[in-house]
Amino acid sequence: MARRSDHSKEEIQALAVKHALKLIEEKGEKGFNARDIAQRMGYTVGTLYYIFKDMEALRFHVSAAILDMFYTETMEGLKNKKNKLNYHIKKYIQFSQDYQNLWMFLYGLDDMTKKKVPGWYLDKIQTFYLLSVESLAPYVNDKRKVHQAAQTILSSVHGMCVLSIRGNRTREKDFGLESMARHMIKNYLRGLNNP
Repeated sequence: MARRSDHSKEEIQALAVKHALKLIEEKGEKGFNARDIAQRMGYTVGTLYYIFKDMEALRFHVSAAILDMFYTETMEGLKNKKNKLNYHIKKYIQFSQDYQNLWMFLYGLDDMTKKKVPGWYLDKIQTFYLLSVESLAPYVNDKRKVHQAAQTILSSVHGMCVLSIRGNRTREKDFGLESMARHMIKNYLRGLNNP
């Protein structure tokens, strides 16, 4: 069992986030528990609470790491893409499918949180959201409507991803998430730009 003196506070924090991510990938929400995370780290549960105060504080750090993963994966190719909106939505869908447990954990944050959301975490969410706004802006004629359009499209695509992960399908032919998202965006933008 490691001692706190073996690592700095920042190193222990990074270890906790790293092992929490792995456990969530393996077990979903059930993997996010103090005993398993501390055991994987090679530390005691007491050390974990010394660093984070409570599991909710750790949850914000883990969720921030998931947002960083998505942002990094998306930004790697976004600059070279002609249609940034399609690429951004494709990456959103792909991330939700490739990292289902992490993605569902990220969006479970609102249900689990009892305390005020830290400002540094709100900044992460804002960076994530502004990526959607930036990708959408060239396709919206009335620039005053870009933020509302970004929220609408992101929420709609998010709903499609949730339904896909949870297996809520109809008996009709499955058109695929990307195809449905492109269809929805195309028609939404047509209505928005031609009222």
